[in-house]
Amino acid sequence: MSATAEVATCRFDLNVATTIKMAGGAKPGEIEATATGTGAVDSANKQMRVIVTGTAAVLGAGKQEMTMEYYVIDNWLYTELVLPEMGGRWFKTALTDEIWERQNQLDQQIELMETAVEVRLAGSENVNGTACYVLEMAPSIEDLREFLSQQTVPGTNTNWADISLEPLLEETSVKLWIAKDTYLLMKSEIDILMEIAAENIGASEEDFEKITLAMNAQTKFYDHNQPVSIELPEEALEAQEIPGR
Repeated sequence: MSATAEVATCRFDLNVATTIKMAGGAKPGEIEATATGTGAVDSANKQMRVIVTGTAAVLGAGKQEMTMEYYVIDNWLYTELVLPEMGGRWFKTALTDEIWERQNQLDQQIELMETAVEVRLAGSENVNGTACYVLEMAPSIEDLREFLSQQTVPGTNTNWADISLEPLLEETSVKLWIAKDTYLLMKSEIDILMEIAAENIGASEEDFEKITLAMNAQTKFYDHNQPVSIELPEEALEAQEIPGR
């Protein structure tokens, strides 16, 4: 935790795969969503860039694609969501400490380590040629709730803050790869399997009987403390301001 907290700059790649199966109700079906992206963070200057490309295949409705860009610069969070045939539009929100922590990939991992209810050494592996300790962790429920709230899956809009997660979780796995020589975080992987009954989220059986959600999220970190250049796209300068949340 101490080594990672002292990282001033780094780059990262992320991959998220989600499958949502809905049984019963008026519209049973399945959504398969993927998101791949790359980013850079400059914690010393509170700057960040993340570009993500996502696809969602909805059974019987074809595939939806989208591109998302996030920039933190000059005490603003700039965001753009681009959908095919609709284009995109930039928005900006005044940066707060809460928004920064929610967007900063390194801060998210430090929070996982700090609040884990159990940690064990699972072995050793190499990540991009670096020898690493592999740690398996049992995260706190609140950290899982925060992680789920940060995920954007086309076709879904669940407010996890109002849901009791304990009865829904079937399996949860969190792994961290820590460099043996520097103790820096090199990789993280989170697996979640949930089964949600209609009554768990205040729905009726007319809406659905059960939703099964499986998610795998991987993030690789590299170029620790190497110079990064984060420049806001020119078109973002005309972003519409919206209030934070």
